[in-house]
Amino acid sequence: AEASIGGVEPHPIIHQRTYYMKLKKDPKGGKAPVPYLTPSGPDMDFKVRRTEFASPDLWKLAMKQPQGVKAKKKKNQTTNIFGETIGRLHLERQDIDSRSGKKSKALRMADKLDKAE
Repeated sequence: AEASIGGVEPHPIIHQRTYYMKLKKDPKGGKAPVPYLTPSGPDMDFKVRRTEFASPDLWKLAMKQPQGVKAKKKKNQTTNIFGETIGRLHLERQDIDSRSGKKSKALRMADKLDKAE
């Protein structure tokens, strides 16, 4: 640990901790479960020593991305919370009157009887 100068840390420290979470029933009888955290895995402390930004031209060069990397946004398409893709299709109005569907056997037999008479 380094000594602080005038109550201010010389380098900011980032603490990374890993916990295992288990949901248990609320002992007070509430409806919502209570999370219990148990430390697990490595604990790390990082010191940020470099806080100087690059020159503007070097920064611009470093932040440049190739054209093909950025995916084009698809119109009328969204993803819900379950990861399912939901889309909207735009179709022309269909003329139902001119369309012919499959007739049942009973209707065909009725047409034959009408023609025979």
